[in-house]
This record gives sequence, C-alpha cells and structure tokens, in this order.
Amino acid sequence: VDSSVSAYLLQQKGFQVECVFMKNWEGNDESCSSEEDYKDALAVCDHLGIPLRSVNFSNEY
Repeated sequence: VDSSVSAYLLQQKGFQVECVFMKNWEGNDESCSSEEDYKDALAVCDHLGIPLRSVNFSNEY
C-alpha cells in the first residue's frame, strides 16, 4: 500500500513514475504468493497508467 500511495502522489506532482516488482525468492509459499503480489502490483500500475518491470533477485538472496 505504501508504494502504491507513493507512486500516486509522485505522479500527481508531475514526476515520471515507473514501478519495479522484485521477486526475492523462489518456491511456492502459500502464505506469501509472489504471483498474487505481482497481480496486485500490475493492477495498481494499470490503474495509474504507469509501467511495471519485474526483476528476479532470488539468486542474489
């Protein structure tokens, strides 16, 4: 929620906003699904009309 509000406020102030979705681990964790998180981020970006880029950092973690 914080990043969504920040993106909205920055956009309203005239900044060019882009979003990055960070996947930091692999595997299926039922309590924290990265697929669901990505869908939520995509919905916010679609609503605000801003691009979303996905980056996988699971090897680094």
